[in-house]
Amino acid sequence: MDEREVLAALHEYVAVEILEGDAAELDAETPLLEWGVLNSMELGRMAALLRVKFGVALEPGDLKADHFRTLGHVAKFVILRQGEQRDGTGN
Repeated sequence: MDEREVLAALHEYVAVEILEGDAAELDAETPLLEWGVLNSMELGRMAALLRVKFGVALEPGDLKADHFRTLGHVAKFVILRQGEQRDGTGN
């Protein structure tokens, strides 16, 4: 998957599973934490999604606000981590 595809999958997940279809204002730059879209419980669910759908296992140190600030940030983090795992440089 490329970043665009990851972003589309993340958008669909947040729109359906978290916002229950009310995602009119959701885009790649929506401030997920500031707007309360992601809280600690939803962050745990998203971490599970990243592991299952994208093969990205998160370490405790990965749960940083910078990685989950927007869908765009999450998508970039997923692509970066996938590359590290393919190259053998990840955790």
